[in-house]
Amino acid sequence: MILTDFKEFDIEGYDVAISQINVVDSDKVFEIKDDIRTHLNTLCDENKYDLGLVMITDIKDKGSYVITAGSAAQIFDYAFEGEKKDVEDIQFIPGVLSRKKQIIPNIAAAVNKFQNQ
Repeated sequence: MILTDFKEFDIEGYDVAISQINVVDSDKVFEIKDDIRTHLNTLCDENKYDLGLVMITDIKDKGSYVITAGSAAQIFDYAFEGEKKDVEDIQFIPGVLSRKKQIIPNIAAAVNKFQNQ
C-alpha cells in the first residue's frame, strides 16, 4: 500500500521519500498506523532515506494525516510548525492535499531553516 504512489526526492542533499494514499474514510488508517510506521521505518533504514513520509489524504476531512520516519524526521516538524495537530498519534495537517504543491515546498523551506541553525 505504501509503495503504490511512492516518490523519492533529493531536497538540498536530503534523501526524502513520500508516499501518498488517498482515502475517503480515515478510520481504517488508525487501525493500521503502527504497521505503516513499522514499514516506513524499515524503508528508511534499508534505503538510507533521511526523511520518510506517508501522507494519508482524506478528502472528507479535507487534509492529510502524516506518519514520519528517518534520521531527519524533525524536518517535518519545522515544515508544518503551528499547522499540524496530533490525532490518535498521527499528525494531521488541515487543508494539505497535494504532495507536489504543499508538502515538497514546505519541506524544502524547512531543510534550509534546519541547515541554518
